[in-house]
Amino acid sequence: MEFGVGTQSTSTEGVMGVGYVLNEAILQFPGENPYPNLVDQMVSEGLIQSQTYSLYLDDIDDSTGVILFGGVDTDKFTGTLSTLPINADNTGTVSRFTISLTGMSLTLSGSTNGVGASSLYPMNVLLDSGSSYMSLPTSLVEQIATSMNAKYSNQLAGYVLPNCNLQFSGTSLNFFFSGVQISVASDEFIVNPVDTDNQPFTYANGELVCMLGLLPGTTDNIAVLGDTFLRSAYVVYDLVPFPTPCFP
Repeated sequence: MEFGVGTQSTSTEGVMGVGYVLNEAILQFPGENPYPNLVDQMVSEGLIQSQTYSLYLDDIDDSTGVILFGGVDTDKFTGTLSTLPINADNTGTVSRFTISLTGMSLTLSGSTNGVGASSLYPMNVLLDSGSSYMSLPTSLVEQIATSMNAKYSNQLAGYVLPNCNLQFSGTSLNFFFSGVQISVASDEFIVNPVDTDNQPFTYANGELVCMLGLLPGTTDNIAVLGDTFLRSAYVVYDLVPFPTPCFP
C-alpha cells in the first residue's frame, strides 16, 4: 500500500480513505495523480471480487462495529437492500457518497409529524462515517430541538435536553430516501457528551447530560449524516460502475 505522510496536521488521527479516487487528498496538490486506495488494491490483488464494502456500526453502547470488504453480511440487517443513486457535484463529478433525502419526520409521544419545509427537499446528504453527529440545516434542527424541549448550549455547541427522559422513550427520527425509510431511535441520536479528558458532562443533580446528536448548519449546501444516523442503517458502498449505497 502507498500512503501519504503528513508533515503538518490539525488532526491527531491518521486517515485511510476508502472512497472515490477523485476525492483522494493528494489531488489537492497541483500536478499530483491519485494512487490506488485500499479497496482498489484489494481488488487488484484478488483478495476481494468486487469494489465494494459494507459498514455496520452497531449500537451506540457497543465498542466495535464491522467493515466488510467485498461482501454483504446478511446477518446484520433485516429486510432487503435498496439501491439509491449517488448525486454528482455541480461539475457533474461523482466523488463523495452524496444521496437525496426526500423527507423527515419526528415520532414523539406516539405522534408523528413532518420535519422541515417541503422546499428543503430533496436535500443532498453526505453519508460520512468520519462525522460523529449529523449536520442538518439550522431551521430543521431548531424545529426538532423545540419539539423535544432542547436548548442550545454554547459550551457544548449543541442542543441539550432538560433531562434524559426522552433517551429511551420510543422517540425516533425518520428519514426518507425515495420510498426507503430509516428510523433512528432516540437512544441512538441522543448522546451523553464528554469533555476533552473523556469525562461526561452532568446536570446539577449529578445525572449525565443528554444532548441531541444533531448539529445546526451545513457546508456547501450538503447536509451530513454521520454516526448518529449510520448506526441505524446497514450501508453497502458500491464504487463501480455506477456507485450506489444500499439500505435495508
